[in-house]
This record gives sequence, C-alpha cells and structure tokens, in this order.
Amino acid sequence: MTQDKIIEGLQKALAGGSGSLDDLDNLMNRVKQDIATAKREQEEAEKKAKADAEARKTARGTEIAHIATRLLNEELTDADMALVMNVFFKQHGLQTTWTEKNIHELMVDCGQKIDELNAKTKQAVNELADLFESLFGVKIDTDEVKTKKEGNTTTVKKPKESKDPDDVIRKFLSDFGLG
Repeated sequence: MTQDKIIEGLQKALAGGSGSLDDLDNLMNRVKQDIATAKREQEEAEKKAKADAEARKTARGTEIAHIATRLLNEELTDADMALVMNVFFKQHGLQTTWTEKNIHELMVDCGQKIDELNAKTKQAVNELADLFESLFGVKIDTDEVKTKKEGNTTTVKKPKESKDPDDVIRKFLSDFGLG
C-alpha cells in the first residue's frame, strides 16, 4: 500500500459516500488502518534494504580479506588485480572494465616485452664487450660485472634470469610493490 493509493481510495470513498458522520468515521478508521499498513511495509522495505546493504558490505569485506591473504602469500590472482584496478580507477573518476582475462593478457604481453628488452640489452652488452676486446684487448665477462667503489673491487654476480612466464610476471608485480 502506498500513500498515493490511500489518497486515491479516500477521494473515491468521499465522492461516492453518503456524507453521514458514520460513513466518515468508518472511512477514517479504514484510512488509519491503510496508513498503518503502509508505514509497516515501508519500515520492512527499509530494514530489508539495510540488511541487503550490510550483507553486500560483509561479502565485500570477506572478499577483500581473501585478497589480502593472497597478497601476503604472494598468490594474487588476475581477478584480484582486476578488482583492485577497477576500484582504484573508479575512485579517481575513471570508469574501467578490467577483467581477469584483460589482466592475464596484459601480464603475458608485459612478460614478452620484458623478455625482448632483456634479450636486446644482453645483445648490446655482448656487442659492447666485443668492441672493448677488439679495441683494447680487454676481455669482459658479461656474466659477471665488476665495479670499483672507494678503491675496493667488488664483484657483483649477475642474477639468474627465469624463463618461466609466471616468474617474470611475479617479478614485474613485485618490482611495483604489487606482489
């Protein structure tokens, strides 16, 4: 029952009634019952809306707790990242629709680009080492880099590069503080 229906019913009853005080009294009692019903329905709808909002908030909190746990265990999923990216961009006024698939494709593409960049960098370092050897007769071991710091020679071993795409993606996320 809504306020508009109560008013409409009241107008029809007044227009079609006999005009006696008893009819008016009965009509007023009926309107009071209708108003009480409408208020009760409105309160129930508000309670249901509040309970639904609280349930959504609880579910979201649980989801965020699971994401936080996976973050601590360095096990974030593509779906986790999509959710975080969408929320982040939304809070900055940008509507995005990142999906698990988008994130996965981005990470695969980034991994390939990183591999290409690493290969080109290694090629450039090797070419530079060859140039030094041909010009100065100095052999540079490109698997080991030597640096001088305050008169001391320090040997820095080149870290092993992983060829596993998951390791590359994990390192990429880690470098940005995301994994």
